[in-house]
Amino acid sequence: MGIALGTVQFGLNYGIANRSGQIKIGEVKKIIDIATKNNIDTIDTAISYGESEKLLGNAGINDWKIITKLPIVPNGSVNTKKWVKKQISSSLSRLNITHLEGVLLHQTKQLLESGGSQVWSALQELKQDGVINKVGFQRLN
Repeated sequence: MGIALGTVQFGLNYGIANRSGQIKIGEVKKIIDIATKNNIDTIDTAISYGESEKLLGNAGINDWKIITKLPIVPNGSVNTKKWVKKQISSSLSRLNITHLEGVLLHQTKQLLESGGSQVWSALQELKQDGVINKVGFQRLN
């Protein structure tokens, strides 16, 4: 894997040098087209990037390798495994795709906390089912 197209600004008003705010769908399509012409085939997004996944799904990204990030499990989650699977299912729906190249955890420490084994188990089941190809960690907190 080489360069991935980051998409946080597709869904949020993000970035210290950002003077124009969240990117609109027309601009998203132009960026995707330029990236395609330059042999970039991987998109990095996250469930917590606002409208990013929805815009990408509307732009058409079927031929791309998509990596998304799972947010932290909310406190009081009764069935963490079910929550993880619902998050991934919803992400696929917004992205308008059937599988993900990878799922990253924003915070790896959640694997060591209550429900961490359920997070890992759910991701491994999704991998086994062909819904995701790879599981990884963004950073250690």
